[in-house]
Amino acid sequence: MTMPESTKSPAEVLAAAEWKGGKCRVPMWMGGFPAGFCDKPANGPQLPMEVLFWTRAWRKEDRPYCHGPCCPAHGGPKDGEPILFADGTDERGHRMWCAVMPDFENLQESPAGFDINGNKAIEKLRQASRRGGEA
Repeated sequence: MTMPESTKSPAEVLAAAEWKGGKCRVPMWMGGFPAGFCDKPANGPQLPMEVLFWTRAWRKEDRPYCHGPCCPAHGGPKDGEPILFADGTDERGHRMWCAVMPDFENLQESPAGFDINGNKAIEKLRQASRRGGEA
């Protein structure tokens, strides 16, 4: 059962929209003062640093701050690429990443990959996609 938009808390609305995309929320600056947000089309939240390092050769200092959806130029997923978002912790308290494809519906109907390393979560998603289930 889906609740009407008006009965959801602001945190629930933000969490639902954050991984699906929207407009890039990286802050822009001009002359040392805030000048709005990037606002380019975004496909999901900013990818974890290990994914940006491995797939795009980013260095730690290259990563801009982004809270919410992020365009590919600022570290978000490109069109058709897996979307990664934090999803709880493992038994040792390490952050877990969930990798899903842009057409993700839910865990019963769509493949997903989980791991404490974003790159491994993407690999598990690819394996699950080949098998047609969760990894």
